[in-house]
Amino acid sequence: SSAPSAWEFKRGETDHGWDEADATQINVRGSNFLKDKNKNPSETSVFEVVHLDLYECEDQKGYPNISAIDNGVVKELRKAGDERFFFVVNFCMPPLQISCVFAAKGGLAGQLPPADGSKSAALLHRFVEEMSDAERSQRFKVIPWVREGPWIVQKAVGRTPAIIGKSLKVSYFHDKSNYFEVSVDIFSSSAAQRILSLLKGAAKALTLEVFFVLEGKDPEELPEHILGGFRVSRGDLSRTRGPV
Repeated sequence: SSAPSAWEFKRGETDHGWDEADATQINVRGSNFLKDKNKNPSETSVFEVVHLDLYECEDQKGYPNISAIDNGVVKELRKAGDERFFFVVNFCMPPLQISCVFAAKGGLAGQLPPADGSKSAALLHRFVEEMSDAERSQRFKVIPWVREGPWIVQKAVGRTPAIIGKSLKVSYFHDKSNYFEVSVDIFSSSAAQRILSLLKGAAKALTLEVFFVLEGKDPEELPEHILGGFRVSRGDLSRTRGPV
């Protein structure tokens, strides 16, 4: 198999491509949010995008834990020599899946970014290493943004941060010093399925950005800090990798 960098769905392509999305364009809860409800632009994201994989699953049930699958993007990135700790977000809508692999910029092999006095980094450590799945599902927020595309899709998707664990089935897989995976079952919500069918129908005309953040509920956890974000530009769903 070829290295991920050689796959057809490529970084930097504006037609059937993907890239980093700019976290500083997104407003998140500020230091005093619990008192003043003010949101401020996020700092640059905690993680960078290592790879975004758009693929078809051989198994019709899909791969909730893509990081453990032999031809999956995580194992392929490992074969290509990246030893950093991966934070993976896996959207399952079998037979189609899209998985985003993040890692810390300049991260050390197998390690999360250090919690060096940063409140958001300390929250990330707790999220990955200590929280129960139920707690994680109260924290993990997705912020979508249709940058270009039909008005009906922009309106349906919106730009409101959503705790997706409240309406969708989300599973978590942690392989210590290797990866942490957040796996979202799109088919577990009829509302999400309706939005998905709109997105699929308009995919070739869309530029969509998706950001992730952990909700700060306490002064000790604020300000919030975008974990990472990706952009998909005019994806062609007939040109998926696989079947994997």
